[in-house]
Amino acid sequence: MNAEEMFRKSGAILDGHFVLTSGRHSAVYWEKFKVMQYPQYVQQLCGMIAEHYKKESIDLVAGPTTAGIILAFEVARQMGICAIYAEKAENKTFAFKRGAAISPGDRVLVVDDVLTTGGSIREVIAAVKERKGVVIGLGCWLTAPNRSWISARPFRLRSGRSNQLSGRKLSALRRQNPLGKTGRQLTRYQQVVA
Repeated sequence: MNAEEMFRKSGAILDGHFVLTSGRHSAVYWEKFKVMQYPQYVQQLCGMIAEHYKKESIDLVAGPTTAGIILAFEVARQMGICAIYAEKAENKTFAFKRGAAISPGDRVLVVDDVLTTGGSIREVIAAVKERKGVVIGLGCWLTAPNRSWISARPFRLRSGRSNQLSGRKLSALRRQNPLGKTGRQLTRYQQVVA
C-alpha cells in the first residue's frame, strides 16, 4: 500500500474549506493524527524516511513536538539510533530540553509530519546548529509549499549543503523527480541552492 492509500484508508484526507495553522487556506486537509492511530501505517510511512537515509551515517533523529516526536522515535527505531525531541522553550522557539544530547559534529536527520511554512523545521535546525550538530537532511510525510498538497514521501537536502536551509525560506523548495506511476503525479521536494 502506498502512502496516499494509507492516508485515504485511515480517513485522514478531508475535503472542504480549511484554515491551516499557518493561516493559509486549503480545500483539502490531511489529518495526520487519523493515520497515526494505526501503528502499522506509522511504521510504513516512517520506514520510507528511514530507507531514504539509510546510507547517510545518521547519528540522531530529531523532531518537534507533538507529532514530530512520534516520527522521530519510529524513524530512529528503524535506523537503530537515538531520537531526540525539540519542544517550545520560554522564548517560544524550539529547543532541546530534558537532557537531549547532541555532540559537536553529530549528523542529525530532522523529521516532522507536515511541512507547510517551515517554521518548526527552521527552529529545530537552529537548535541542532546551536549544539554544533550537522543537519544531514529532512524527512516528512507531507509537504505543502505553495499550498499544493502531495502524497507523503520523504525528501532530503542536497548533500553538503544541508546547513544552509535554516537561513533560507522554504518557499525556495521546488518540485523534482516524479515518483509515482498512478494517475496523480507524486513528487519529491529538494532545496534549491542559488
